[in-house]
This record gives sequence, C-alpha cells and structure tokens, in this order.
Amino acid sequence: MLGLTTTVTTGKLPGWVFDEFYGKHYESVYRAAKRVTRNFHDAQDIVQTVFARLLEQGRLSRDFLKNPEAYLCQAARNQARDLMRSRGRRKLSTDPLERLAVPAPEMEDPWMFDALTEAMEELGPDAAQAISLRYSEDLSDAEIGKRIGRSRVAVAMMLVRARARLKKQIEKRGRGRS
Repeated sequence: MLGLTTTVTTGKLPGWVFDEFYGKHYESVYRAAKRVTRNFHDAQDIVQTVFARLLEQGRLSRDFLKNPEAYLCQAARNQARDLMRSRGRRKLSTDPLERLAVPAPEMEDPWMFDALTEAMEELGPDAAQAISLRYSEDLSDAEIGKRIGRSRVAVAMMLVRARARLKKQIEKRGRGRS
C-alpha cells in the first residue's frame, strides 16, 4: 500500500510497485486478452501494451486504485477489441449471445460485434464490468461481487437488468438495420 500512497502523492509509479502489479495481475490480464483475440501472440502483445501504458502513465487513476485487477482486465479487453476491429477480424463468441436469447450471429458478422460493443458501452461501468467478468472470465455472481464490491444478490440483479438492456439495444439496432 505504501507504493500506491507514494504514487498518489508524488505522481510517480515506483518500479517495485510496477513489478508487484505485473506479477500479481499478468495471468488475469493475459486471459482477458486471449478470450477476445483467441491468439497467444496477440494476447501477449496486448498484455505488454496495457502494462507499458500503466508504466508510461505513471499516475494511477481512482478507478485503478479501486480495483486494479478489474481495471487492467478491462483495459486488456478494450485493447483486444481495438486490435480485432483494426484487423477486420470481428469474431465474437456466440455463447454470451445465446445467454442473451438473441439469435446467434454468423461468426463473421461484423454488425453483431459492433452492436454488442455499442450496447455494452451504454451500460453503466459496474454493469458492463459484471457482464464482462461473467462472459469473458466465466465468474460466478459471488466472485464478480468480490471484484466490484457488491453482494452476490446485487450482482445477480445487475446482470439480469444488464442482459435485458443489451437484448433490447441489440434488437433495436437490428430493426434499424433492415
């Protein structure tokens, strides 16, 4: 905690704090990136980018201090999505869409990827994080609650409401598409 206090007060990230965060969070950040890219090398590059940006930034945001692992994993997922978009490899696992009760898209359907990404951006930060943790890391309600500081019941309700909002947004975009 001394390292975080030093960072907040001086605005600099000591090397030993960075090493500690890297060692502690590497695996979860790697898994978050690999779930999106489905490629070992891309995931490794994303991990390097996320941690390099953290080191370059030097100053830790309040969101980071609140939950470093969730922050880093979300940064990795965002970086992975950006990479996928830039390459035109708009593949998305159909599993989360099946759970949303939305007809599963073809794996090469860029519209569905974009629609889901845009719908996720419209969710509140906790709801988006809860959905990401459930479907990209396959965590239980209790595990998600520990990461975002909510009870298991609160997470369950948040997920129900978030899925309903996602379904509604995706269906709305689908009607406007025809």
